[in-house]
Amino acid sequence: MNYKKLILASLFSALFVFSAAAPVQAVDLRVVKLKKYFTKLNSPLADKAEVFVAEADKNKLDYRLLPAISGVESTFAKNYIEGTFNAYGWGGGEIRFESWEAGIKKISQSLTQKPYNGVDPDQLAPTYCPPNSVKWAFNVQFFMDQIEKTEAADLPVKELRITI
Repeated sequence: MNYKKLILASLFSALFVFSAAAPVQAVDLRVVKLKKYFTKLNSPLADKAEVFVAEADKNKLDYRLLPAISGVESTFAKNYIEGTFNAYGWGGGEIRFESWEAGIKKISQSLTQKPYNGVDPDQLAPTYCPPNSVKWAFNVQFFMDQIEKTEAADLPVKELRITI
């Protein structure tokens, strides 16, 4: 009987020590979905999924909004003015940013300020793309919906980056 108690106590101690010493980093499925979506489309923005989500959260935007805008404006950064890091048609696509991260940060912040003050395609369209606002908003929403439909479950485990 004492051996059983000793074994149970040892197992409990080992589990407690392991769980206390090995924190698991939570995986944000939005990052996983966005990375998978970009990867499927061979977008150079695939490695920036985490930045898109972080800046969207910081600015209270839908994480899919700016990536979807990049789909409409540059086919997800496959057709843009090289060296501008501007896949969003910002300033006609001619405004230059120092990096993808800088562009994501600046535009995410700007979308919630005047003159944009918008958090969805229909609100943004009249200012962002006035000559073709209805079609632009429809296309942005289409890409947002496609990102949402992306399945995260079948992404290879190594891509999840769970830290133990």
